[in-house]
Amino acid sequence: SELAGATSHSSSDPKVRRRAANASRTGRHRAALRWSGRAACSCLRASAGRAEDEGAGRHGVGCLQHREVRRGYELGNQLWDAHARPHLRSGSLDDALRLVFAGALGGAVCATCVTPFERLKVRMQSQTGVPLGPLRTARDLCARGGLPALFAGLGATIAREVPGTIIWFAAYDSAMRRLREWHTPRPLAVMGGGLTAGLAFTLSTLPLERIKTVQQASAGGAGGALAVATRVLRHEGVAGFYLGLLPVLARNLLMDVIQWSAADAIRQRA
Repeated sequence: SELAGATSHSSSDPKVRRRAANASRTGRHRAALRWSGRAACSCLRASAGRAEDEGAGRHGVGCLQHREVRRGYELGNQLWDAHARPHLRSGSLDDALRLVFAGALGGAVCATCVTPFERLKVRMQSQTGVPLGPLRTARDLCARGGLPALFAGLGATIAREVPGTIIWFAAYDSAMRRLREWHTPRPLAVMGGGLTAGLAFTLSTLPLERIKTVQQASAGGAGGALAVATRVLRHEGVAGFYLGLLPVLARNLLMDVIQWSAADAIRQRA
């Protein structure tokens, strides 16, 4: 009876009830975190297994930028299949949302990974006098603005890569599918898809590429993306955003044709 009375008294105590409620919520939160962690690990393992099954060429072909886009895009597909697709009906809407989600994730991963290297490249190409090596350039930038100096232009790069990646994959898929419907041989269809993807990506993202380049070429910082865009528009007009269109377009078309064709050839033989 004494034990029952003690239990009854403790259950009526507001402090005891609050502690019990907090412990219950903490337990639920920990369980949710454990479930999310297991789900993320399973997605990463599935993505790695899929990449191995499709052959090393899927990630081994192309520059760093395109490899990171593909990694992020595949991870986005895995996350979509694991968490979003069970709640949606299959169809064109599911395919479109999957493309947007996976493309956005791929673009964000790519932008974060390549921005420091882009910063070094642009800074080295804009130097005058005795050229500095990449390590010396990196030390000089960090001495002026710390580690964030290597990520100058990250916002413009993300703004370029996220929609650009969605457009890139969508253009390739649409062109490839249409050419195959016209009974075009697969190698030529892949080349046509690569040309379409490179053209669509370049024309849609070159203005942001110009803003990013102006920001990264300055040692002390050229201001925010909006300020740079305003200066370019005021002094050079709309054409200023497409400065260097021909060499950039030639580079992207050649690179996309080579990497899409090589990746497809390796996957076909795997």
